[in-house]
Amino acid sequence: DNKNVYEAFYAITRLALQRRLEARAKAQEMQHNDKTNDGISSQTVRLKTSKKSKKKDKKLNAACYMASSTKSLDPVQTFKILIIGDSGVGKSSLMVRFVDDIFTPAYITTIGVDFKMSTINVDGHQCRIQIWDTAGQERFRVITSTYYRGADGVIIVYDVTNGESFANLKDWITEMERHCDKTVPKILVGNKDDNDNELGKVVLTSDARAYAEQKVLPFFETSAKDNKNISEAFNEITRLALKRRLTQPNNGQTAAGGTRIAAKRTVISGGPKKCCTT
Repeated sequence: DNKNVYEAFYAITRLALQRRLEARAKAQEMQHNDKTNDGISSQTVRLKTSKKSKKKDKKLNAACYMASSTKSLDPVQTFKILIIGDSGVGKSSLMVRFVDDIFTPAYITTIGVDFKMSTINVDGHQCRIQIWDTAGQERFRVITSTYYRGADGVIIVYDVTNGESFANLKDWITEMERHCDKTVPKILVGNKDDNDNELGKVVLTSDARAYAEQKVLPFFETSAKDNKNISEAFNEITRLALKRRLTQPNNGQTAAGGTRIAAKRTVISGGPKKCCTT
């Protein structure tokens, strides 16, 4: 009867994809932390092997501990940013242009969810952003809806040459509000505003701006092809996410589940052996 066969394979594929993406995110985060603590760890090992003078070692260890602690106390803010919108509006192109600074004209449909990471400086804060590019097709909606959990910011994208993608914004906003905390910041992006746009612009800037003002959304018209307003859009959503993070009463945990990551302090020989994080 072909009953629930597709659904079963679809579900196991979704779980496998989620496991792989989470493992990739964890690996990239560990790699970043290893690089951060590299210099500190080498100093620690060198100090532990030297036992000629306990008094000198203790003084030297204390000095190194203070220096390393000062550096590690600078928190690295980690944010989960989602990109949502109809299929074909250029969500993947926006992400690839921002992270890798390349543009591929060939259209490749995203299957489920894609993922990239980038680190930027916003208002003096080091921000590591995890960018989640979600599939726009209705058949992938059951997968992508699970990735709203823990989002720190959302980029809602339409195609300036496709009026239907603009009309569907209300559905995407409704879905986002259903799965995300109400305080999660979001911005509106009209993509494919290319200099040599052969298809023609059908969504007027004035109409899009009026809609953004109605929804109280920062608004950008972008072109992944011409690298227009790409950095500005990602910097803005990160700035809003950072502002929200810093105003949270628990000073680190976001209401939607995001976390603030900081480098671990290294335990120095002769000091108290505690596991400390900031």
